[in-house]
Order: sequence, then C-alpha cells, then structure tokens
Amino acid sequence: MSIDITGGLPETSASGSRSHRRFSLAAHVFAASIIGILLKQLRLLSDSIGIFEIAGLIVALYFIVTNRERPTKGDLYFGGVFLVILFSFCCGAALSFFFFREHFSVRDLMATFYITVIVLGWLNFTEGSLLDRIELYLSWLSGYCAIIILLGVTAYRIAPGLWYFDVYFGRFMGLSDNPNQLGSLCATGMALVALAAQLRGRVSRLGVARAAAISIAGLLTQSVAFIASTALSALVVGLLYVWQATLPNSIPRRLSAFLIAAVTAAALMALAFFAVQIVDAVIYLYSGGSGKGSVRLQFWIEAFNMALRSPIFGLGPGGHVPVDFTTELQEAHNIFIELLVTGGLVSLLAFVMLLCAIGLPAIRYRFFAVTYALLTLILLGSFHTVLRHAHYWIAIHATLSTLFLIPERSQRPRVSRPS
Repeated sequence: MSIDITGGLPETSASGSRSHRRFSLAAHVFAASIIGILLKQLRLLSDSIGIFEIAGLIVALYFIVTNRERPTKGDLYFGGVFLVILFSFCCGAALSFFFFREHFSVRDLMATFYITVIVLGWLNFTEGSLLDRIELYLSWLSGYCAIIILLGVTAYRIAPGLWYFDVYFGRFMGLSDNPNQLGSLCATGMALVALAAQLRGRVSRLGVARAAAISIAGLLTQSVAFIASTALSALVVGLLYVWQATLPNSIPRRLSAFLIAAVTAAALMALAFFAVQIVDAVIYLYSGGSGKGSVRLQFWIEAFNMALRSPIFGLGPGGHVPVDFTTELQEAHNIFIELLVTGGLVSLLAFVMLLCAIGLPAIRYRFFAVTYALLTLILLGSFHTVLRHAHYWIAIHATLSTLFLIPERSQRPRVSRPS
C-alpha cells in the first residue's frame, strides 16, 4: 500500500533507473560511516579518530579515484559552490594565521578537509540511482535509531550512556556525546525521507516506518533544532499547499476554508510558542541571565562582530566567539553567521545562491517534498552547528540533485493566481 503525494512521478523517470537493492560492501561501509562519524562514544582510537572516521575516509578516497562516470548537473553545481566555500575557508585561515593568530586552528582546518573528502566521496558514489543511495543511507539511519530506542527504553541500566543527564533530565543522545548531534542526524534524515518520497512519487509503508523511527529518536533528544526544523517546515509547506488548493478548480471551497483555518491555527500556536522563547532569550541576555536561548543570541552578536575583522574571506574554520564561561572560542551555532565569520561574504553568498537555486524552482513548480527538505535543512542550520557535519552537506546535495531529476519543470503548473 502506498500514498501518492507528488503527482505520481514514475520511479524510472524520477530516479533515473529502477531500484537497485544490491550494493557493494564499500557502499554499505560508506553509508554507515556517514552516520558513525557523529557517534563519538565509539571513537576507540582517540577523541577525534575512530573506526568510522578511518573507514569513511578510505571508502571516500576509493570512490573518488575509481569513479569514471560523468557528473550530473546537480553534482557540478553543488561541487562548484562547495569548492568556492572551501576556498574562502582556506583564505580565511591564511588571514588568521598571519594577522589573527588566536583564531587560527589547525585541528578545525584538518577537520574541514576531512569532511570535504567525505562529501566528494558522496559525489563520486554512483552505485544505483540517487533514490537507491538515499534509501541505503536511510536504511542504516532508521535501523540505528530503532536499535538505540529499543536499548534506551528497555535496557537503560545496561546502556546508560544513551541518555544525557545535566540541566535537562533524560535527553536522548544515542551513541553521540550530545543530544543535539543525534537531533541533527534525525533532522537531515527526515529531509531525506521527503526526498525519497518525491523521487518515488509516493509514500510507502517502509518510508513511514523509517520516518517513525527517525522522528521518535529526534523527539527523544528534546532538541529545539530538530523540533523547530521539522515542525516549522511542515507548517510552511502546509500553508503553501493550502494556498495552492485555494486556486480555482483545485478543491471544494468548504474544504479549502477548513484547511486554511486549520493551518492558520497551527501557525498561530507555533508562533506563540517560539515567540515566547525568543522574548525570554532577549530578556535573559540583557538581564545577565545564562539561559540557552540567551547564549545562542549572544553567540550570534559576538560572531557578527568578529566577522567585521575579515568580512571578505572570514577567519577560517573553528570557533571565533569569545564567551565568559570558558577560554575556548565558540562557534556561532547558526550556519549563515558561521559562514560569514568563517569564509566571509564569499562563502555566505555562494551558499545563499545554492539555496535559491533549489528553493525558488521548488516553490514555483509545487515540489512540496523538496521544499520541505530544504526548509528543514535551513532551519536546522539556523539553530545548530553543522558546517563540519558531512550528513548535512550530503542532504543539501541530495535536495539539489532531486530537483534536477524531476521531469521537465516547464511542464509542471506554476504557483500563481490568474489575473
């Protein structure tokens, strides 16, 4: 049983080929390694290097060296933007080395190069179709989420490391060292679930099961980044869908009115919830408080001030935000501000152009699943540090590539009202 949500796009035309379920061992190792990079509790060699980091690097280099297929339009566009961002990061690091030595970090620069190799490995991973590769990754991610949920709920005494106890009681973090890390994995997973549905043209039972495992794990983290990115994206896409449904001859007028009222009510409730948090953050900031929201806002303000030191190419990878409670420089926890302070206006403008290249056609031609995936990734990056998360950039690439693989956009109706 399946539900058609994208206009019944055929699997062969949307994904380029029929499903290829049999992957090589290297493909499975690579998909597992993308997830395992964030599982810091499994880093047995050192605090920075573990078996997943080594395996992912080896397989990525193997894909890069052995790939003989011509890159797709999505690969070329994304790869060009990604390399421009990397170039600006390197220029910023060079400027920091000579003029702002306290902002230069060899460790963060090496981590950036490592993530670059992983992302380039994904671009050169050509087994099966894009849909096949996304579903391979989702099978590993949903399986991991199902296992840790089962262990975390039923075998807590055996595996207490799956939970995070500090200011917040019982936040789920899986095998990472921070609930927000697992929340980031789950948010990008939900974006990829939407892309898989877009490519197949329907939502299958397996897709629902995967989404359930990933979303439950994400909700257990109590991560604001996960909740905000997935929920608000669904709300925005719902509003777009309702607006499209109000066009003449779309759906009955009474049903249209009901949908508008329901989505408006949900929007007001969401606005009320997040508006209170934003106001509290501002109050805490100016009253000397140390609430999490106030810390984020303080990071953003300080990071913007740091970006003014080197506005064109930034200060290079690493933390650049000075805070009172530690001597270590912190990151801004917002991808747009982090791009500005790390790679300057060059990297920020390149990233914004990439987002516009995806978002404008997706909205214009009513590709709601692609729109949902993009909004989820944008909102996740707005609340969380994702610059050196390989799965985040892979999800951005998959979103762009999905847009290119959808049949001729000019044949799809545009979102516009008749004059």
